[in-house]
Amino acid sequence: MHELIWITVLDHRYVVAVTRTGPYQGELTVADGFEIAYCRSIDLMYNALLGPDVSDIAEWRRIACAFVDSRLDN
Repeated sequence: MHELIWITVLDHRYVVAVTRTGPYQGELTVADGFEIAYCRSIDLMYNALLGPDVSDIAEWRRIACAFVDSRLDN
């Protein structure tokens, strides 16, 4: 069960996606081109049955931005 819940692009380069992996569980990935640069398990509030919760999106953006910023600092 890998259902796409949310996707966005950061800095016109990094594709950030969240997929459902199970009830109340998901996976956040950050891709740079065809390379998965970062991946981690996440919790989904309210199981995201009607779409992602606003607080989930804010947390996903925070996680992805922190990763991208750390990568740019190196």
